[in-house]
Amino acid sequence: MNNGNLKKKLIDLMDKIKRFQETEQKIVRILAGDKYDAFRKSLLVLQDAIDSLQLYVEYVFYDLEATRKENIILQKKLEEISE
Repeated sequence: MNNGNLKKKLIDLMDKIKRFQETEQKIVRILAGDKYDAFRKSLLVLQDAIDSLQLYVEYVFYDLEATRKENIILQKKLEEISE
């Protein structure tokens, strides 16, 4: 399961829980007890981690592109010096 699918399924699950009537939400919380709160906190932590990872990956790609451009410039300078 890739990141996009996991994120979509988690969002869908949270949306379904939000759409419950208030009484149904109370029943779910009573039946689930502390597990509901722990699950909700875990989802929030997971979402935060996914967001951080996405930002990190974007930064790495940006840095990679900048390094490639810099490498091309330096190669041209070396060619100019050697000629």
